[in-house]
Amino acid sequence: MGDPSTMMLLLRLLFLALLFWFLQPSFDAIYYYHFGEVTNSDALYPYLFVKDFNLSHTLVNGWVTPPSHCLFPDLIVIYILSKFTSNIYLIHFGFAFFCFFSVIFLLRALGHSRSVGLVAALLFLRIGEMFPQSWGQFFLPSFHGTEFLLLGVSLNILKFKETLSYRRSLLLGFVFALSVYSELWFLVHSFLPLTLVCLVSERIRPNKILTAVASGASFYYIFLYFQRQTGIGSYLPKQFPLKESLKDAYTSLSQNPGDFFGQLFSLSKNLPGNDFLLPLFAILFFLTIFQSLKYRNQLKFLILPFGFLLSLIFVMISKIEPNARYFYFLPLSCVSLFFFQLQAKPKMMKLISYIFLIGLIFVSHRYWTSESIQAKINSGKNLQEQRISCAIETLSQWGISPGAATYWPTKYLRAFSDAKLQLVPFTPEGIYYPWVHNLNWDKSHPSLLPNAFKWGIAVPGQNQLFGRTGIENIVCSDWLLMRISK
Repeated sequence: MGDPSTMMLLLRLLFLALLFWFLQPSFDAIYYYHFGEVTNSDALYPYLFVKDFNLSHTLVNGWVTPPSHCLFPDLIVIYILSKFTSNIYLIHFGFAFFCFFSVIFLLRALGHSRSVGLVAALLFLRIGEMFPQSWGQFFLPSFHGTEFLLLGVSLNILKFKETLSYRRSLLLGFVFALSVYSELWFLVHSFLPLTLVCLVSERIRPNKILTAVASGASFYYIFLYFQRQTGIGSYLPKQFPLKESLKDAYTSLSQNPGDFFGQLFSLSKNLPGNDFLLPLFAILFFLTIFQSLKYRNQLKFLILPFGFLLSLIFVMISKIEPNARYFYFLPLSCVSLFFFQLQAKPKMMKLISYIFLIGLIFVSHRYWTSESIQAKINSGKNLQEQRISCAIETLSQWGISPGAATYWPTKYLRAFSDAKLQLVPFTPEGIYYPWVHNLNWDKSHPSLLPNAFKWGIAVPGQNQLFGRTGIENIVCSDWLLMRISK
């Protein structure tokens, strides 16, 4: 007989997996938007990185990774899934389930019940299904969704109800380092609010959290050192003009504070559901602040809202284009703070959570079939199939050789074509652009100038590609395969 607690954990995971599989149409709406309606190559980076690693460990040393390279947990999860299947859809479905589970794990770490965690996870799946271009990004690799797991692990180490020992401080420092190293947004969303709450907590002494921060900084630089030894490159924080951005923000705040804060809260205006979420967030946030000041052991419930507010500030200071993938803490904060207000009435909280659970399942695309969502799923699936099959057929006639394209088709064609079709990325001006790209893919080419390639991918309606006119053009859905010379 196995350990009862382990068996119960496995049964719960099995239930969640079956539930997520049951709600597969909701995932399809997200998957076939990003890999059908559009060619979201950025989300394919972890899959292609792991594919290269499985072919040869040395092949990955040419990768230029994004600022958040997501070694842990995204790449590790994709690697584990790749050992069970090579099907790209199933790998991304498995990863989406991991993100689904991360929501529940984080809310459980905050002290919420399992039913509240499941409400939040189902809410993310529902809004992702409705708005795949924005909230749906949560379920994609390298789009910051697994940060919830990293924060949940940190909270489980802290255990606010217990005194933090030096041993756990060092472990927390290691988790901080691994989290920031893998996911730079952890620094903004999670590390800063978590540290702030710890410093004012009754049970966590400042010297213990400072030990965690100091050891975390040491571990972080150790990780960077070993990364440099592998040859894998990435856009490092020191390349970001932080001083200049902070100076500009300070000048704006001091000269016109009202305008500064007006711009700050307008950053999320284009998010679907913002007209409802932001007022709800504001009401719940202020109610929770007053309660947390009275009961300091409840301060941990402010970590999520502080994370959202800090993300607004950072996006404004850094002048990054506002995007839902930076604001996942907004809907999660609304769920967490709403149920926090009901903690004094456990029976009512349980009843309301069950009502939400039933409602979210029955309004999903599995039951409440939306013709518009289904049409988009079918359209995305057809676009994906047509692009790839048309490209393979055309290039088999022309003779398969490396081609040239702008950024988005490059990794997309490599991931979805079994024929190993290869594109070299360029800017629209014809400059070699290996952003989130493996330089080893292009080593065999004698020249990395766009005029060295005999074919490329353009947009239908274009007469030229990188200043060269095609002698034969084939339309493949929203791609134009252009043969430039014989």
